[in-house]
Amino acid sequence: MSDPRDIHPEVQAARDELTATLDELLTRVNPKNVAQEVSSATKLAATDAATFVTGGGFPHDDEDPRRARNAKAALGVAVGGAALLVLSILTKKRK
Repeated sequence: MSDPRDIHPEVQAARDELTATLDELLTRVNPKNVAQEVSSATKLAATDAATFVTGGGFPHDDEDPRRARNAKAALGVAVGGAALLVLSILTKKRK
């Protein structure tokens, strides 16, 4: 049977690793951090969509494949919102 003093460093190392992992997970799921990430991604998507509209094209996939997808989604939301606004105005004018 092993002497408890022999495995104590291994147990302590496992505890330290677990503590570090839990700290990282808590940081990742912190609502403030999540909101900040979403805000940054939204601003970047709007900037990328504006760059596309002004002729700069979409970001390259080698930078971050999500950037082009997010820019396209931002454009879709803007076009959809504009279409709903136009339909709403046309519907009110007919009544």
